[in-house]
Amino acid sequence: MTTETIKSTFPLSPAAYMSAIDVQNMAEAALVSYEMTASWSEAYTAAVEYAADEWHIKATPAQAKTAVRLAQTGWEGIRMSVKATVMGASQ
Repeated sequence: MTTETIKSTFPLSPAAYMSAIDVQNMAEAALVSYEMTASWSEAYTAAVEYAADEWHIKATPAQAKTAVRLAQTGWEGIRMSVKATVMGASQ
């Protein structure tokens, strides 16, 4: 199937309500994207694409930005954990 065929077969619904769990799932997709690309703009795109692929809805900019912000918070947690592990190992 081509992209156009998929779009015509499975059109995206307009933006819809997303639960906190839905936004968290988008955030996980954004975090994985950031880990692979080191680009928060690519992470934003990944979050939007995740909503389109999983639920066939168009995420609003606010939903996507919230997901990216959650991913950034998660990334900081990972950095802090690694730093603590490295510092603990060197002592």
